[in-house]
Amino acid sequence: MPVISIAVPSESVLIRADRRLSFELLSAFRSLRSNPVRSIRVLERDDDNNRVLAEFSSPVHLPFGKTLTLRTIESVKFFEPERIEFVLPKPSWTFAVLEDRFTLEDVEGWTRLRYESRFALPGWIFGWVVGKLVVQRMVKQHMREHLAELREKIETRAKRSRVYRFPQDIPLELRHEQVGIASL
Repeated sequence: MPVISIAVPSESVLIRADRRLSFELLSAFRSLRSNPVRSIRVLERDDDNNRVLAEFSSPVHLPFGKTLTLRTIESVKFFEPERIEFVLPKPSWTFAVLEDRFTLEDVEGWTRLRYESRFALPGWIFGWVVGKLVVQRMVKQHMREHLAELREKIETRAKRSRVYRFPQDIPLELRHEQVGIASL
């Protein structure tokens, strides 16, 4: 049965850290030595370590204060340091299509991290209606929460970095984007 994809409006955040450091932290789970991210389990990796198959455990907030842990197996491709792409290799009971992307842009020593997502639920038109009315909002909320967590983690690490310079001041042309930036 065909499915109808839903593109979730992208979210972005400005991070007070070098883009290379941001990429390193976002891709840390692909490490051959040890995976520092407990919610991600690498199942397979290619020889050059630029593509992995991983199981993700993501908390999803439901109505009435309930939380569900959603597990997906995704193929992840790393394009250092510009982006990371996540694709559901085959349909599951929850998603017929799931494609996410982190794009990292250098902005005068800061990182603009953009999160894009597209999904489809099984069930053709019924899946599309449920996706538009319910799931799209949940995905959008997950994107916002995840970006806030990532920003905090990356900025905390950037302050301690001995390899990458910690940006001292926000560039003048970015001052209008200060909403959502961790305290300076």
